[in-house]
Amino acid sequence: ASGSAAWAVLDSAGRLLTPVGRGSLAAARDAVAGHRVAVLVPATEAMATQAVLPAAGQARLRQLAPYSLEDYIADDVEDLLFAVGPRFASGATAVTVVARERLEGWLAELRAAGISPQVVCSEAEGVPDVPGMLCLLIEGERIYGRRAGQAPFAFEGLGLTEALEVLGVLCAEAP
Repeated sequence: ASGSAAWAVLDSAGRLLTPVGRGSLAAARDAVAGHRVAVLVPATEAMATQAVLPAAGQARLRQLAPYSLEDYIADDVEDLLFAVGPRFASGATAVTVVARERLEGWLAELRAAGISPQVVCSEAEGVPDVPGMLCLLIEGERIYGRRAGQAPFAFEGLGLTEALEVLGVLCAEAP
């Protein structure tokens, strides 16, 4: 719900220092005061993907990313923001795509509550990249995952068997 949040305070190694809290953004602001803030946004609204981009500086990569992905995205690239991440071993570059209006709305809501995040990323980024593995995290109606060396993904409304079929992990039974 708008104006609500879940939060936790972590140490520099990523260990929990406080239990996970839930409540208003004002309560979150008070709980994270004096700490660096990372905001996780719904993976269904911040699409993590990858693109084959030439070797270039970050500014140039941000210019190239929309045009390398425009054939795969239904929305107008002018209405989207593209965050360029690290290069994978495959040579592809991590790119997260979010609607400009949606991100601006989240940031305005956070500013209004007195929260200044240092980073905003998709909640799917929390799925580890483990060499040689497909990692899945199932939470309610969502399945978050990551194949080794690739961008994370999220499915909503699919059962585990359906998700594994989409990923090509399960083969259809022979008739």
